[in-house]
Amino acid sequence: MQIYLINQYMNLDGPYEDRFYTAARLMSEAGHRVSILTLAGGLGRERTGKKIAVFSNDQYTVIAFNITYNPSMGVLAKALSYRRFATALKKQLPDLPQADLILAASPPLTALAPVLEAVKGGKTALAVEIRELWPDAPIQRGTLKGGPLVKMARNLEQRVYSEAQHILAGSRGIYDALIAEGVSGDKLIQIPAGSGPEKAYLELLQAVKK
Repeated sequence: MQIYLINQYMNLDGPYEDRFYTAARLMSEAGHRVSILTLAGGLGRERTGKKIAVFSNDQYTVIAFNITYNPSMGVLAKALSYRRFATALKKQLPDLPQADLILAASPPLTALAPVLEAVKGGKTALAVEIRELWPDAPIQRGTLKGGPLVKMARNLEQRVYSEAQHILAGSRGIYDALIAEGVSGDKLIQIPAGSGPEKAYLELLQAVKK
């Protein structure tokens, strides 16, 4: 399968590496073609003057957008970065080979809008890994305010839950919250705490093959 893993900000490989590096290695070892789409900042590989860079190793390819982001940014700067990443995905995804599976991480939920467009037509399976409940978390933190913005975020959230064939819950609390939201248990795969994500990603691959 051709698989794209989408996550706005990913840490470098190391003791605290992002789970998607594990997913990329695991899926590649299973014989699939894997590319990660992310921002260059988390990789420490910003490229001045270049909008996009491509890095490859023996297992997977990284498509890195040169858009500024770091976790310590202020609210407005983060919001602008989210928008730029979503715009970059919207432009890039149609130019890539047809995906059999897209696995995208939320947050930010905004990255899922262009992904939903990319999977229209039913040729691409969509899986979403929920690491934090959006828009609930930013609403509780007070960083997402205003009736229209909250309504738009809620509508996107419900579209994601409805249209994703598979949803990976990053914790038991998230799993229970999704069930409470009315998400079918048949869609859900829980990433077990403390035991690594490998089992969940293998379960996802098996579910997509059916």
